[in-house]
Amino acid sequence: MSLFLRLQQLDDENSELRSCEKRKLQDEVETMSDRLNEETESRRKMGDKLSHERHQNQKEKESTQELYKLEAEAKRGRSPSAGLQEYQTRTREAELEQEIKRLKQDNRTLKEQNDELNGQIINLSIQGAKNLMSASFSDSLAAEINSVSRAEEEINYRLQDYIDKIIVAIMESNPSILEVK
Repeated sequence: MSLFLRLQQLDDENSELRSCEKRKLQDEVETMSDRLNEETESRRKMGDKLSHERHQNQKEKESTQELYKLEAEAKRGRSPSAGLQEYQTRTREAELEQEIKRLKQDNRTLKEQNDELNGQIINLSIQGAKNLMSASFSDSLAAEINSVSRAEEEINYRLQDYIDKIIVAIMESNPSILEVK
């Protein structure tokens, strides 16, 4: 009877180990997924904010330049329409140059952020792989057992039950067969 109890105890411990390992791996995957989502959302918000601020600064700059130009034209006595055309052309060129500079800087910033996020993803993947690779034999066994389909689990339980019944029958009728000599 003690072999049966020991077998049952080992089976219970094995089930517990499988369950704990599965929860642990699920928690790690969930944590990594949450961190990735947070970083992605943060990056999107920063991009939106940067775009909005850039647009506001550009509007303010255009207004200031236009007022300055019109004041200068009025002081020189030139006709407002000719001065306005020149002003608009120069202003547009300056705007385009500033926009190119800003876009290049934004592109560099976004590339750096992207590289940083990719590095974090790689680090998280490496940590997950290390955790899986450094798992003990029981962890590997638990992972292997978790991959078994429900049908195979049912067959395993039936076979285990059958073996248990045979052992009990032997122990009741002729226990000496089970003795190690």
